[in-house]
Amino acid sequence: MGRVDYLKQLSIALIVVGLIVSCTTFQTNSFIQKNLTQEEKAELIFQKGLTLYNTKLIEKNDLKAIPEVRSYFVAALRANPDHLRAQEYLVKTDTFKTSRLETYIKRARTLKDQKTRTDAEDYELVLAVKHAQEIDNLNGDVIKLWIDTGDVRKQVIQRRTNRLAELDISIRSAKTKTELNKQLVQVAKLMNEIANIDPNNRDALTAKKSIDEYVTSVVLVDTNDAAAKLSQKKYQDAELALINAEKTYGTLQKTPLPELSKVKYQLYFSWAESLYKEKKYQAAEARINTALQVEKTPEAAELKNKIAKGTGTVTSTPAAKQSTKTKSQNTEPKRDYDAELPDLLVIIDATITRGDLVKAWDLVNANMVQLTIQSNKDKLASRKVTIMNKIKELYADSITAFNGEDYETARDGFKTIVRIDPGYEQAQAYLDRTNTKLRALSGND
Repeated sequence: MGRVDYLKQLSIALIVVGLIVSCTTFQTNSFIQKNLTQEEKAELIFQKGLTLYNTKLIEKNDLKAIPEVRSYFVAALRANPDHLRAQEYLVKTDTFKTSRLETYIKRARTLKDQKTRTDAEDYELVLAVKHAQEIDNLNGDVIKLWIDTGDVRKQVIQRRTNRLAELDISIRSAKTKTELNKQLVQVAKLMNEIANIDPNNRDALTAKKSIDEYVTSVVLVDTNDAAAKLSQKKYQDAELALINAEKTYGTLQKTPLPELSKVKYQLYFSWAESLYKEKKYQAAEARINTALQVEKTPEAAELKNKIAKGTGTVTSTPAAKQSTKTKSQNTEPKRDYDAELPDLLVIIDATITRGDLVKAWDLVNANMVQLTIQSNKDKLASRKVTIMNKIKELYADSITAFNGEDYETARDGFKTIVRIDPGYEQAQAYLDRTNTKLRALSGND
């Protein structure tokens, strides 16, 4: 297929995707049947399969998706047997399946034959068998490994459910939020490991439910505290309470707590409104954007537009029809970064507290060059010192996570450190070691 023909078919595929979004299924199918050639249908099907191949297999190593991905390339070839890329990716999918299966079987055998194993190696063993089973549960070698590792699997799960039960008790006696959150990280890791092997384990689900109920109660206390401070217009105090609540709740849950989201929206909308009235447009814009991330309401959109007009970024008259005077009035005023520094420092401090050290670091660097007053530069530079101190703490925590075989937490920590300080050789070395461990666990070596 020539490049021109390929681009033509790809363009048609994109048009059809748009139609799929805007039309009913029946109308779309009817359009495809009547208006596309077999070659064009094949290209459309192939592009969907290619997207799934890259996202589910390559990026996520979703082994259960292999049959689904394969079916798209098979369907594309049925529509057009001469579709070369569909042929190529059908082979790639089968190669991916075979390669992954062989890797997991080999790794499982190696670990099973070891005379002694750590708990992490026991987990890696049963996980390798589980992955192999997900690829081909009728394979004779996989069946034998599944049977031979039955006792190890039980021990791995039992050790983790026992630890969950201990954490269910100990989190209730945590004296600080930092201590609580560290224990919740352990809970999340254990639950993830159990889910990888036995997602319906009753003991784990029972412990998780108990822990979730307690954590929710703690988060609601912080949320109510934030609401009380908001009613007193103590915006920074309310934000701090919400940051603590989000950090605690987000350790175990991916979906936001409705009560927390409601107060968060109210906080940032009210804060933005207050700053707008004070004509602190840049600071107001940062808060209203946060409010809109929580909930896109008409009132928030209207306030954002007002703030934009205050900064001079919105004009109501087409540029071609404006007089010279009108144009000068609507030109964005030159920002006084030195005057905005107090609000910027509040944002940076909150970002550091939230744990987003990379964003805080970038904010400092981006604004440092805009300041003209040396004393203000010194104040902003002090946040770099704060961030670097946090980096030292993060490095220690990441080493602890690595030694505790919590490689995902360790990886995230080392990545943050290297992103901020590329010359931090020890962190880079540990990041490389951590990635090697994770690749071994996922079978991507």
